[in-house]
Amino acid sequence: MVLAEAFVRDNCYTHLPCDVSRLQPEFMEPRGRPELVLRLRRNSLKAAAYGLSRGTRGGVDPAWTVFFEPTEEYPRSVGRTDGSARPHLRGLYVSPSFQVLHMEHLDLRRDAAEKLIPPPKG
Repeated sequence: MVLAEAFVRDNCYTHLPCDVSRLQPEFMEPRGRPELVLRLRRNSLKAAAYGLSRGTRGGVDPAWTVFFEPTEEYPRSVGRTDGSARPHLRGLYVSPSFQVLHMEHLDLRRDAAEKLIPPPKG
């Protein structure tokens, strides 16, 4: 989970410092527009992992998905104006070799949390 938390931090999803020049683009983000990507990502996820699940996209395979909670800022960053909380967790794909990481576009409902392994305390 430490690797996943570092990825989320280093790719500007949290409120913590990050290097915009090293952003790993997501599938649906505009290329060549780091200022727009930063505006969409910045402070959208909490820095600590919420939990992890074996497999990806609902299937079972040797990879992992690490889930993160959206921040209170996130609904505004994607155009919500009513202040409602986003009910889903964002998933980060982690390959079996831990060499490939990328954000998933298949979120996990909070009411499906029994599928998660919680992070270790400490």
